Amino acid sequence: MSPKKKKDIFFLFICNLPVSGMMIYWFILEKEYSSLPWALLPQAVMVLCIVIMLLQEKHILKKEERIKDRSEADLHQEAFEKYEINAFHDINSASMAKDLKKIYRTKLFPIVF
Repeated sequence: MSPKKKKDIFFLFICNLPVSGMMIYWFILEKEYSSLPWALLPQAVMVLCIVIMLLQEKHILKKEERIKDRSEADLHQEAFEKYEINAFHDINSASMAKDLKKIYRTKLFPIVF
């Protein structure tokens, strides 16, 4: 992980600390000591978000490595096949709205229609 990303993660964590601090202060003022663990919830959510972000970045890096290993012709062929599958159908109805409704219905419920 680059130093800039570490710095950004540290910044996010530090920016979230005042929220927990205000919650702790409020719970102590109201003498609700049983609610104090809830004051750490923003920090826990931030840690969860950071972990998700790092996992997504790792997934993107792996995908880029797989793409580097493949030839350009294979990539073009795969893109063309995806285009053929997802291309719009021929116009059959009297209006474009009916065609679009038909296309979206078939994408949502391919077995029924």
